[in-house]
Amino acid sequence: MRYRTFGATDIELSALTFGSMRFAPKTPGADATDGKRALEAALASGINAVHSSYEYGTRWAVGEVLRDHPKRLDVQHIIKAPVPEFDEAGFSEASFCRMVEDALRETGAERIAIVQHLQRGIGRDVINDARGDPDRLAAMPEVNDKLAAAADRLKVEGKIGALACFPYTEGFAGPAIASGIFDGVIAYFSLIETELVPHLPAMRERNMGFVTMRPLLQGLLTDKRRDRSALVPDDPKRGPAFDEAYRRLRHLEAELAIDSLTTYAVRFALADPLTPSVILSMNTEAQVEAALAAAAEPPLPADIQTRVHALNTASSA
Repeated sequence: MRYRTFGATDIELSALTFGSMRFAPKTPGADATDGKRALEAALASGINAVHSSYEYGTRWAVGEVLRDHPKRLDVQHIIKAPVPEFDEAGFSEASFCRMVEDALRETGAERIAIVQHLQRGIGRDVINDARGDPDRLAAMPEVNDKLAAAADRLKVEGKIGALACFPYTEGFAGPAIASGIFDGVIAYFSLIETELVPHLPAMRERNMGFVTMRPLLQGLLTDKRRDRSALVPDDPKRGPAFDEAYRRLRHLEAELAIDSLTTYAVRFALADPLTPSVILSMNTEAQVEAALAAAAEPPLPADIQTRVHALNTASSA
């Protein structure tokens, strides 16, 4: 297993982070045998990072595996903290701290390594795409001042190690990176979603870490769904919402030597030295084994992310 440091912090992350969004049912005590075995296998393989959120409803199972696990204190927890939420008027330090405290208690951890902050918006009408940027950007200075103060206090108390931004849009990413309050970025990034590539130089200049997530684009960038025509009729990937993604994929396939799409997608998300780890949902032992095999492949060329972003931009023009 390869380990890298997250930006300028002392946090060492394995190349793969166990994504817990769907590895267990949301009902505490339900049968989560397969998912728990997957997490056990991940820990045994050397994976030392786990990503969770109260929204997922699966943290109860994370806690059941880790609370008495011999590697419990070695696990680097990454949690998502959406503050303010859609219906909140502004940043709430109480809500932010409560999310951290809840995660510590539920996972049995002594420290949350990285808090992935998500500023969803101010007010119910803010939309999670570029249309909501004016409202989010206008609120950012006040939110960031309060967020930075709360995070600094939690760092001093030893409850968190680092603060990362989760930008929903490219327009939000630039100001967030420039704000100087974040130790890094944790965001969607894949062969199809390369919008953050232009921001990598600024992140590099600030010595920020970059943990990527959703490398398989909800299962689209896998060998199983590579051939869209072979999908069952009710597969959501047949719907018009994924037309552009498949169009981009066909364009990339014409330009790149892609053998296994699943493997290539994981390697792509890990290609930049800024990226110590990729968050990947692993719901079964077989998925853990496949992810480990992909991450163990040789690195892709250093310029691959820039090249793919240029191809995506050209194909969308």
